Amino acid sequence: MDIVLRSEDVDPTSHALGKVGLLPRLLSSIFLVLFSLAGLVGWVASGVIAAFITSFALGVVLVGFSFRPKIWTD
Repeated sequence: MDIVLRSEDVDPTSHALGKVGLLPRLLSSIFLVLFSLAGLVGWVASGVIAAFITSFALGVVLVGFSFRPKIWTD
């Protein structure tokens, strides 16, 4: 893995594609909040903490997968 010290050292293609992963991370973070709120409502309504843990874990998995997108260009 190369370490880039200055923005001039980054080739234009990599620089242009730098924000590709932003949308998946943003959407999965929003889903994490929504799943957590839904789990919290389920926990309060039923008294079963597993409703919260399950929905929160699903949101965390989505956030984790959102850091995996990669792009290869020629």
